[in-house]
Amino acid sequence: IDTMLAAHMLAETRDGDGPARLVATRLGSIAVRHFLAPETVLMLNTTLAADDAVNYTFFDLLLLAALHVEPRLTVDFEELEQLRAALRAARSTLLAAGLSDLLGRLDLPPSALLSAIKSALVARAWTRLGSAAAVADELDCTESDVDRVVEATHRVLLAMAAIAAVEENAEVWVSPTETPTLAERLKALARMVAAGLDCGPATLTLIEGIGPIMSWRLMEATVDGVAIADVETLALAEPADLAEVEQLSAARAERWIARAQALVAGGVSARRYEEFDAPRASVAETASAQRPLGGDYRLLRALHLQVHADGERYAVSGGSEPRTVQLAGSGWRCDCPDETAPGGMCKHLLAVRLHRGDAELRARIEAISAAAGAPLALQDLYFRAAQEARLRAQGRQPRAEWLPPSPQDRLAFAEHVLRLIDRFGGEREHAAVEEAVRAALPDSAPQLSAVIWLLRDLALIVDADKRLRLTPLGQA
Repeated sequence: IDTMLAAHMLAETRDGDGPARLVATRLGSIAVRHFLAPETVLMLNTTLAADDAVNYTFFDLLLLAALHVEPRLTVDFEELEQLRAALRAARSTLLAAGLSDLLGRLDLPPSALLSAIKSALVARAWTRLGSAAAVADELDCTESDVDRVVEATHRVLLAMAAIAAVEENAEVWVSPTETPTLAERLKALARMVAAGLDCGPATLTLIEGIGPIMSWRLMEATVDGVAIADVETLALAEPADLAEVEQLSAARAERWIARAQALVAGGVSARRYEEFDAPRASVAETASAQRPLGGDYRLLRALHLQVHADGERYAVSGGSEPRTVQLAGSGWRCDCPDETAPGGMCKHLLAVRLHRGDAELRARIEAISAAAGAPLALQDLYFRAAQEARLRAQGRQPRAEWLPPSPQDRLAFAEHVLRLIDRFGGEREHAAVEEAVRAALPDSAPQLSAVIWLLRDLALIVDADKRLRLTPLGQA
């Protein structure tokens, strides 16, 4: 009940001096009609009422809808490059923010955001291609996955359009002389998702009586050899041009053409829903450096392992169980099963190579950190999601402070420490370093791991940037 009150699904009312009663609001009726949980309504109500909601692109709206789509699509590490390529073509206001800001704003675990990004890409590809088989081939999923995402996303979009109309205190209608409202764009997007329509054909549905199915039928007709794929082309048509359209009478064709002409005369164009001015999603590029054996995921995991040397043997801990790496002939061997996997380089071997100062891997880490500094680094997001899954498997409830810091957060903090060291010399240097290290250790963080992260990052920066002027203690 508290959640429904917070989501404005219920309201308190009184009759005179009588006791307070709970009554369903318009928003509550929408939630019931679309089978939405109170938590979902609360989140949608908050995000759609945000000051910048008017700037949300179609992809942003699909992303918000995808957060409530079940079952969630899984994302494999091998898919990240494919998703990154698809995201580069997307226009998004939400993804222009930093990753931490986005996770905090939506109050999401990393795994949910990663899955929602894939679902949103699937839904947007469906509106462009109109073929489940083509979408499945483009985004490495099954046709049944596409069908489930489309069906669930359409339902949530209809609810979002109704919620936005409540926020705007108006019904969803078209004002030709004005920029489309959020409610109108959500309604149009719902129609696009319902039948696999892109932005141009979606303008046909502005005419009463033309739904997604009839839009496809109209697109099979032509005017002077041009398909009727938007409201402007329909306005140029004659009733005879629509004679072959299935289940369309001449009288209704005349009404639709007249309505299209009125809309175009009033300022509605075929590009009403195009997003030419919207920013493109800013996604971290794949670094050009050569990928180490085992892939970047194993290298990132290696950063969080502890290595203890014992002669020519190394004890590696911090993973699911401790492992031993030792010199065997001309190379190093690990006793874990991953060493025999394709690539032949497990995270334990990578951790030992880092411990021994491998220049190639250090350069690769710098490249990953630089890429992760972009607003959205899918690799970083995947890594956070993997850590979240590991905590759940251990029976621990993931919380933000339990997740290891992202590479860019760690790099920024290490640089801050180095600036402190350079700033405070002599007797004050010890205090500056101690203060910086204490700041790196939140109460809930494993202290030893935090210190190891900090020292390793400091060493990498000092080694990479010879221009740093460090005092003897700082260099040590």
